[in-house]
Amino acid sequence: MLEEEILRIDCFGKGAAHIHVALFLPGKGEQRLWMHEQTVAEQIFRARFELYRNYQYYQSRIPNPNIRALKIDRLKMKEASEQAFTLLNGFLDSESLLNEGLAMEAYSDEID
Repeated sequence: MLEEEILRIDCFGKGAAHIHVALFLPGKGEQRLWMHEQTVAEQIFRARFELYRNYQYYQSRIPNPNIRALKIDRLKMKEASEQAFTLLNGFLDSESLLNEGLAMEAYSDEID
């Protein structure tokens, strides 16, 4: 957004998955949140949840006032989070991980 990163979710895998957040913090502080979710499929589901449900929280706390002032269409953000979910599920290598990822869709009502 305006060439600034607000939220980046990366390093999927047990004990490695985390979210980088560009929050205003006085001084230097940790800029990432670690994911509790243990499987890649659970982490992908969490990524979709963060993108759709919590983007307003992150956006409202970024230091750049121009980004804080942007109006983001909630429906378009939901569509983008669904596209990211589909793309990330496509990266799952093994059939068991794929099945696990598809099983997480059963919980998709939680983000609505």
